[in-house]
Amino acid sequence: MSKATGISAKKRIDGSASYEARIYLENGKRKAKTFARLIDAKTWRRKELAEKDQRVLHDIAVCSDINFKDFSTIFLESKSDLELSTYRRYEGVLGKYLIPFFGSIKISKIKMSDLARFRGEKLKSGMSSKNYNYNLKLLKSVMNYADKYDFVKASPFRHADFLKVQKPETKSWSSEELNKFLSFVKKESLNRLDMYLFTLRSGLRLGEVIGLKWDCVNFEENSESIDVKRAWKREYKSVVNKTKSGKARSIPLDKTTLSLLKKRHKLRLNDEFVFTKACGAPFDYEHFTQRVFYKDVDKACVRRIAFKDLRSTFASHFCSNGGNIIVLRDILGHHSVEITEKSYVKLNKESVRREIGNYSYSFDL
Repeated sequence: MSKATGISAKKRIDGSASYEARIYLENGKRKAKTFARLIDAKTWRRKELAEKDQRVLHDIAVCSDINFKDFSTIFLESKSDLELSTYRRYEGVLGKYLIPFFGSIKISKIKMSDLARFRGEKLKSGMSSKNYNYNLKLLKSVMNYADKYDFVKASPFRHADFLKVQKPETKSWSSEELNKFLSFVKKESLNRLDMYLFTLRSGLRLGEVIGLKWDCVNFEENSESIDVKRAWKREYKSVVNKTKSGKARSIPLDKTTLSLLKKRHKLRLNDEFVFTKACGAPFDYEHFTQRVFYKDVDKACVRRIAFKDLRSTFASHFCSNGGNIIVLRDILGHHSVEITEKSYVKLNKESVRREIGNYSYSFDL
């Protein structure tokens, strides 16, 4: 797999992998080196980029007082080892918002008053507080980088405040809504029913469900579990060996989910992927969300929620029926209990009032 991070993985004849790290020097020539381990390739590339930054920044400092547009190019080069989706978002925000406004201003002349004008102009034109905060966060990063290499005495935005943003309410379905939805899907497609039931009993993200392969399903007695280590990435339009949180996790299987997977394995349409289209082809993330899930929701005449809210529904029912939040953190793949609490504790308070019974779903289908 080749990524915009400047590192490519290649398979050797013996089946092992090698990693080629590369950078482009100031004169445009390519410099590359191959390693047996990914971590060594990343370390070498990071060191080479740092040395290049020092050379380029020194030359610029000697020649002129650089403007924001030109300095942003240097800043982006220093971030080329980021995840592709993050790098592209940085590039997009700089190109669409920050460079058109700050581009011609000398980096050393940018002041808080410039930020005030930017904030006023963008909010007046309809930019959301959330979008403004992301712009400010990136702008602070650029100016901190300028501060690090002495292009400014200190970042003028180090004390700039972010706007308050009201977090949208996380949605979940009640047992009644779930039963209505699943009863409809059962009449339409048993294949899709399996996928929805699995999601509601595992808490996986859509990308993780689509990316689940049979080699990560353990049917061995007393060790029944799934290993969550892959996910469909929209920016690559393929499955990659990494989850959203960056950490793999193992989830034990209860009897109902185990039975569902054993049935699918016996009748499998695809020897690689667990959940596929009726024809056996893998699902596409965007297509499934827009053309499959939302259509099922609307036809079932239930309150519209996003597919990710099935994960919220799982968490809500888990907590309201006595599930341990530390266990929930591990199932969902969060880095900390605080993230889990922040996302689902309010759901728990509401669902406690309306949900009674055992955590294990017993849908009346």
